[in-house]
Amino acid sequence: MMKKEELSEELLACQNSLQTCRQEAEGATQKLSGLRETIGSRQKELQELDAQKDELKAAEAELEQLRQSKLRSEGELGSLRLQHEELQAAVTSLSGEKDEKQRSVASLHEQLQDLQRQVSEMKKEKEEELMKKEELSEELLACQN
Repeated sequence: MMKKEELSEELLACQNSLQTCRQEAEGATQKLSGLRETIGSRQKELQELDAQKDELKAAEAELEQLRQSKLRSEGELGSLRLQHEELQAAVTSLSGEKDEKQRSVASLHEQLQDLQRQVSEMKKEKEEELMKKEELSEELLACQN
């Protein structure tokens, strides 16, 4: 009789532990989902920055053509150089932003991998607890018989 009560208590403890693991796994899964959304958003931002960088490079090429034309026709090179430097600064700034976003995405990928490892470990623990629960159930059933 005492063994049956001990097994019942242990089974209840395992069930409680299993429920906790399930809740933790669900929380980790939700966090993974959030990180995936963030990564998607950051990748879209990177694409937008790439498009802006291409536009700035095209504008820079157009500026160079204007500079040559101005040199031949009016000699107002100073103003165009200033514009060219501003565009180069903008391209440099966008390149820095892109690098920062890429580092952020890499960091998020690492976090995602860590969470995936944690979820895998929790699943493994859950399986082990389920196996224990089945063994305890079998022992309890054997005790009852």
